[in-house]
Amino acid sequence: MNRCPWTVRDVLLTFIYSIALFFVVCFWLSVAYLVFRPSISYTVGARDTYAVLIFYFSLLIAMKVKIFAKYKIRPFDFFVVRPHVKEDILYGIAMYFKFFLGIVGAVILIFLVASMWDMIFKTRVLQEVGIFMTASQLERLGTQERAAGITGVCLLFFFAPFFEELFFRGCLYRALRARWGYLWAVLVSSFVFSLLHGYFFLFLYVFIVGIILAFMYEKRGSLVAPLAFHMTNNLAVILFVATSYKLR
Repeated sequence: MNRCPWTVRDVLLTFIYSIALFFVVCFWLSVAYLVFRPSISYTVGARDTYAVLIFYFSLLIAMKVKIFAKYKIRPFDFFVVRPHVKEDILYGIAMYFKFFLGIVGAVILIFLVASMWDMIFKTRVLQEVGIFMTASQLERLGTQERAAGITGVCLLFFFAPFFEELFFRGCLYRALRARWGYLWAVLVSSFVFSLLHGYFFLFLYVFIVGIILAFMYEKRGSLVAPLAFHMTNNLAVILFVATSYKLR
């Protein structure tokens, strides 16, 4: 893996810069909406989807200015091992299916234990466990809101994995690894990754996913493998939520 020239401070400033840019863009879009309100209409779902997209592009611009341009880095050369792209994609997908089988086994075990507990102690643990299977608001927006439509699906399947891998594994993990070493870099980057997703009940799941993604990047030396894993995971979530919604 090539040497990382930027620091944790650079990554922190990048994130702050992206938030500032996000609010500036949202402010002027709000002004435009107030001016042209009669000719603009959208649902709450579409609004939230577009807001997330604006933040991702703000983050991309911040990374471009504060890291890539500053250190004269070409992301596709720095984060991708071009001769191994196909192998990295297959590796990422294969890793996801192994992870998926492990998650399915764990979920079945949890539900069996919860069911037995309810039978023995006359409680409602199984009902409470079901809360952890509830999808986040973002996934619901991407699959249920007709106004979000293709934009929401593209957000979850392509934009979210791409921007998140570029920032969390490409920028944050590499900076932490250069300063604190492999183990702390994996744990801290995964914690931040899970924290910023804002899933209270799915925090542990996202944290584990973050660890796997960092491990894959470390092993393959390319963001293609974790990106393939991330995209496959999000596609599975989209299909799961969409199917659950139609069955209601």
